[in-house]
Amino acid sequence: MSTPYINTCFLRGFSSLVLSKGGNLSALYESVGLNKETFIEESRLIPFDKFVYLLEAAAHQLDFPDIAMQLARQQDMMILAPLSPMLSRCSNVSEALGVIVKYLKILVSGYQVDIKVQQGYLAVTFNLELPHIQELVQYQDYAMASAVNILYALLGKSHPIRACYFL
Repeated sequence: MSTPYINTCFLRGFSSLVLSKGGNLSALYESVGLNKETFIEESRLIPFDKFVYLLEAAAHQLDFPDIAMQLARQQDMMILAPLSPMLSRCSNVSEALGVIVKYLKILVSGYQVDIKVQQGYLAVTFNLELPHIQELVQYQDYAMASAVNILYALLGKSHPIRACYFL
């Protein structure tokens, strides 16, 4: 099995959050085994576990326990920019969700999103090939907050989210 990866577009805004708390970006990246050029380059692939470890390290070192939620909240649909041409051709939310689920593997490998529509509700399930990462707070926070942002961007806030279940 190859190492799951994630596109650095999911780190958009991370630098400003770290700097706002007085953090040292180079030291944070190096502490998890990432090259400091990672935060300079756009659209680069990095190991998925190092992405999560980076969020965990920042949370601990900066005493910023909700950094993953803050990061996801400030991001918008631009984290899915490589999918924009396909999303723009969708005529409804269901088609857009289908495109996101089908092509998310371009941006994140080893990550599966399942969407089911049943009796008036939409269920979104996340699975990751790295079981040791799934239980980390920053992973769960980022995955949930990103999903909420994407769903609200597609649906608007007129459709409230009613429940969230964790491992």
